[in-house]
Amino acid sequence: MKTRKELLNEMLQEQPKDAFLNYAFALELAKEGNVKEAIDKTLALLKEQPDYLGAYHQLGMWLFEEGRFSEAKDVFDSGIALAKSEKNNKAAGEMQESLWMLEDELED
Repeated sequence: MKTRKELLNEMLQEQPKDAFLNYAFALELAKEGNVKEAIDKTLALLKEQPDYLGAYHQLGMWLFEEGRFSEAKDVFDSGIALAKSEKNNKAAGEMQESLWMLEDELED
């Protein structure tokens, strides 16, 4: 039986530009402990498709966990701006809370 990651990889062979598949693959990488690779995959996704709102919050959290605070802040800021432009108050609020958490961490 194939793993979720293997299935996603097969689907990506057929649809390499699919934002959801790339994001789901990054999530699987992170689950396996390959957070740096998940970050790279998600950064590449957002470079190609900067309007894929779903990836911003998780990417910001991964960067935060890796101690890459400046990058995390930039990702959260970009995600909040995109969410607001799409009138997605829930996503904007979640990222704003994470950004505040990051800023609190930096003050300590």
